[in-house]
Amino acid sequence: RGSRPLRMLAAGKRTEQQNAIYKDLNAFMSVYPEVKSSLKIVLEQLVRERPADPLGFMAIRLREINEDVKIERSLKAQAAVLIQSRARGIKSRERVTDIKETKQQRDEETKQAKAATDIQRISRGKKDRARAAEKKVVKTEMDNASSKIQSMQRKKQAKTRVDGIHKMNLVWLRELFLKLGGSKTAETMAAHKLVDFFRGDQKAKDALNLPARLFSMAPPKFQGIFKKMVFPVLEEELLSNPDKVMVWYECSDTFHLSREDADRADLELAAVRIQALGRQRKDTQRVKALQRKRQEMENVDLADGGTLGYTKDNQHIEGAAA
Repeated sequence: RGSRPLRMLAAGKRTEQQNAIYKDLNAFMSVYPEVKSSLKIVLEQLVRERPADPLGFMAIRLREINEDVKIERSLKAQAAVLIQSRARGIKSRERVTDIKETKQQRDEETKQAKAATDIQRISRGKKDRARAAEKKVVKTEMDNASSKIQSMQRKKQAKTRVDGIHKMNLVWLRELFLKLGGSKTAETMAAHKLVDFFRGDQKAKDALNLPARLFSMAPPKFQGIFKKMVFPVLEEELLSNPDKVMVWYECSDTFHLSREDADRADLELAAVRIQALGRQRKDTQRVKALQRKRQEMENVDLADGGTLGYTKDNQHIEGAAA
């Protein structure tokens, strides 16, 4: 047995729940008005007839009304389809009539325009033939000049490309000689190391302790020369003299390079090294500049006595806090 305030509170909650249910029911009825009208009809019949089984009576009557609603919907849908079909037919006929009239008008305008165009075409044809004859002469001269310029440009580009490849091959061979010789200033190289590089197994190549780029960037031209011409001769010489050594000019001559190319290889390799040193110097300077900037930022004092950045004082404070 609860007190009166508790009973009033429970009654208030029930009233709120009922209001919520009524609100949802009204919203549902507004979306589906057929349900509202059907329930109204069934409830009126239920009050009027007062059957022994009200729920069964309502279920039967609702099913009957539902069938009537379905039939009514079907009839309305058929009627709507018929009306729409007739409306589309009227519009289609009107559109076809407009298309026919427009086509006739356009055909007439086309005939008139064609007659005017024929007259203008004949006149333009005479002028165009005269201009075409003149342009043909000029075009022929321009094409000849353009072809000559393009040919010279392609020749220049091809020469530059070939010279670049040749320069890379010279640098590669000179660097290989120095690496196999054992130093940047080596004057001789063991011949058997050259054989191991081109013809040796993987174990022999690994024993040379060379950078991977020398293997991956090996010019196919030099590989073919060594396989077909150098190796057979060098193999016989190594059988009689296993300790054979080669100087740079002998090595370059083995790969069919002239003395000028051998001297050029030294210059090109020096240029490549200078460029590499320049890039390394710039990178070092950039890193040092970043370090100086960071140091300056760490040493800047703020107005409130703090510091900007991560300093030793910060480390000390963080260590104490930990």
